[in-house]
Amino acid sequence: MSADTRALTLRWGVEQTFAPVDRASGNAVATSVRRTLREEWVCLEDWVKAYHPRAAREAWSCSFNEAPPKQTLNWFTPAEY
Repeated sequence: MSADTRALTLRWGVEQTFAPVDRASGNAVATSVRRTLREEWVCLEDWVKAYHPRAAREAWSCSFNEAPPKQTLNWFTPAEY
């Protein structure tokens, strides 16, 4: 991982985890989150200013973590889990 990417993940409070190499489902969670981000956040906006994506990401992150409950988390929200 590049130093810039590592610094950004630390600043955003993102914890890096490694997918198991020998399992087909190893990267499924990361792929799912990335797809959800793209569909619910990136593709729906018409970005005008450079700082708009950061504010939108923060708002999306709050809404994703608070609601709705997720079946994979035994019907808890990510924040509750």
